Amino acid sequence: MSEGRCYAIASNDDIVPQIRTGQANFALLGTDKFDELGVTEDLGYELVGKLPCSFVLAAPVGVELPPDAKIATSYPSSLKQFLGETMLDATVGPILKGKVESAPARGLADAIFDIEESGDTMVANRLEVVKRGRQIELGGLWLKELDAQGFNAEGFFTTLEVIGSRQKSLAEGKSAQTYTEKLLESQNEQVKKLSSEAGELVREICRPDFSSSRFIAEASDLVYAIEVACAAQGISFISVLNELAKRNNNTVQ
Repeated sequence: MSEGRCYAIASNDDIVPQIRTGQANFALLGTDKFDELGVTEDLGYELVGKLPCSFVLAAPVGVELPPDAKIATSYPSSLKQFLGETMLDATVGPILKGKVESAPARGLADAIFDIEESGDTMVANRLEVVKRGRQIELGGLWLKELDAQGFNAEGFFTTLEVIGSRQKSLAEGKSAQTYTEKLLESQNEQVKKLSSEAGELVREICRPDFSSSRFIAEASDLVYAIEVACAAQGISFISVLNELAKRNNNTVQ
């Protein structure tokens, strides 16, 4: 990670300004946040995986929704899309920043539209799911134009998609044909690949005729090997990046 660079994470409210002003290379955020961003024509967004949560329309237990029900949410754009898809007769609002689940009890709304993961919060607020919406997906957000360091995340996320597609082929029972598929299939090959590429990178650092282009090539090979190993263990490589982002944002830039 280059000194002075940081990675925006989904909990930040100013993700887009950080990317547009060059304070961050890219952000990791769910489709729930992306759909609420507004103007994103100059930004790229690549889906890389699913999250264990989804949108739900929920109302107080045992209470039937009235015609033109008032729905509280923190996601007005997603709610409008949901109402359009389900053709439910309802009114969007109020728009709340937090504590959406308590809106019916406070007399602010008839129902809520929010993200459910475990369902514990719904139960605690005596709410029940009326209708489920789409599952939330995780994606990467970046500025389409290259930054001053020539950074463009699009190719990176495409690499993760390719690894994912190879893994899907194996899961469907197809025999391993590509090099990536053969790596995914064998833990021994993964270990050998990681060891080999790490060694190549170390040797390049120690060479008297060190070459930045060779270093970049070797580093890329090692990152690829780590991406494949993550996929084989059922771990999203995005989780690794998110961990780095959290560490970076908790230290002095």
